[in-house]
Amino acid sequence: MGIYSAIRAARDTMERDAAPISLRSSGLSLENPAVSLSSPAAYQLLSGSYPTVSGESINTESALRIGAVYACIRVIGSGVAGMPAKMYSIDGANHTEAVDHPLYYLLTQEPNPEMTAFTFFDAMAGAMALTGNGYALIERNPAGQVVALWPIPPRYIEPKRKGKDLIYVFTDPATHGETKIAPADIIHVPLFCFDGLKGYNPVDLARQGLGLSKAAEKYAASYFGTGGDPGGIMSTSDDIDLAELTTAKTSWDQQRAGSGSAGKTVFVAGNWKYEPIAISQRDAQFIESRKFQREEICALWGV
Repeated sequence: MGIYSAIRAARDTMERDAAPISLRSSGLSLENPAVSLSSPAAYQLLSGSYPTVSGESINTESALRIGAVYACIRVIGSGVAGMPAKMYSIDGANHTEAVDHPLYYLLTQEPNPEMTAFTFFDAMAGAMALTGNGYALIERNPAGQVVALWPIPPRYIEPKRKGKDLIYVFTDPATHGETKIAPADIIHVPLFCFDGLKGYNPVDLARQGLGLSKAAEKYAASYFGTGGDPGGIMSTSDDIDLAELTTAKTSWDQQRAGSGSAGKTVFVAGNWKYEPIAISQRDAQFIESRKFQREEICALWGV
């Protein structure tokens, strides 16, 4: 598989729900006794992410499923893509738009045969905002002229420095084979970093806050999915067997499930007593928490 086909395959993989996890690329193995099944390393190997205190797993793909995160990335990507890209030739103090330059068409119309300029810059800016790095491969013809620009999913390429030499290592998602690419053939736009080599990933830095936001979202869905009722305890003074207990629980759950059951009276056969656990969303500062997390996410991306 050529490197351009591998990059297209990598882009296709990015559109799936979860990233493929390679033991070779991660350097982990469940057969290694040093890797505990309860360790963050084993969790990352099995789920493709790291655990948070809230119990939610967060990586770049799962973070996008948070509405505020997706909105921020979409605003940044489309905002950058919508800006005009122009080239100028400079002759002393004169600046003339270089519409006849070969790169003009690539940057303003079609960076590669599969993407428009808007789609290309949207992908680059979105990847940079979400992962801290935007990468593109520069394709050249035998004469060394640039003929196409191909965005590379950030998780498949890694900048590495050996002494004074910089090299980019691309990992084929299908074969896990590595290809070394010279810096002259890579466009790399990093976010903030101390060494200028690789931008810090905002999702990694704010994983705990994003996990809290995701947990609050799931709690809201669960709350309204049960008719907006708080939890409670069902008790009885009768001697019952497992079958009767299961029947009562099933009947209760079926009648109170869904937002349309709010305010309805539930009937359960038998001598049952229900004691609700009286804690309101306001007592748990639920609404305030969701609003604060949304503001925190917007602040993370400067939106």
